[in-house]
Amino acid sequence: MPKEIKQKVINSLPEKLSLAKEQQKTKPKPEDLFPGLLEGGVREAAMGFVAWLRGNKLNPSWRCANGWVVKFKAKNVINLNVGSRAYPGGIMAGRWRIGPPLELLRGDIRHEFEDEQSYSEFKEFIWSHVNYCTSCVGCGPGRTRVVLGKKFELVCNGFVIFTNPDEKTLEYVKKMIEFEKNRLKKLL
Repeated sequence: MPKEIKQKVINSLPEKLSLAKEQQKTKPKPEDLFPGLLEGGVREAAMGFVAWLRGNKLNPSWRCANGWVVKFKAKNVINLNVGSRAYPGGIMAGRWRIGPPLELLRGDIRHEFEDEQSYSEFKEFIWSHVNYCTSCVGCGPGRTRVVLGKKFELVCNGFVIFTNPDEKTLEYVKKMIEFEKNRLKKLL
């Protein structure tokens, strides 16, 4: 890891810890933080997505500083994070991101699609969002992952991430959540 990146991470640790400790007491909901950390259409998309989650009985639970996990049948389905100036080592201020159901993306989910064309479009979309390792927290150099049948080298542990997702991305994420719920129903 380059010296300047390592120093940035080290310098941000006390702020991260104090924010996490503060939030651990209150366990804020995304709706509590999004209005003050996001603006305009980005905020509207994030708030709308959380409303969709809650409308589908998928309630985000606080898990870390500016981060939430969404579970179905006690299994993680997605992660949500929002950036903040008080959390400089994490996601950039003014942005939010979704970590989708990664286990789902390791398998073959073609059966969830009406036709091969829809499945091909979905795969291309997911592959365009593969998150390559930058050793952001010193865990590099990344791993080899197979994502929907295609091999990728040097990818991050959170190997697919959607940052400030647009309407099309949110529709795919909602489909993935439904697919993951179906997968978990069969397993549990």
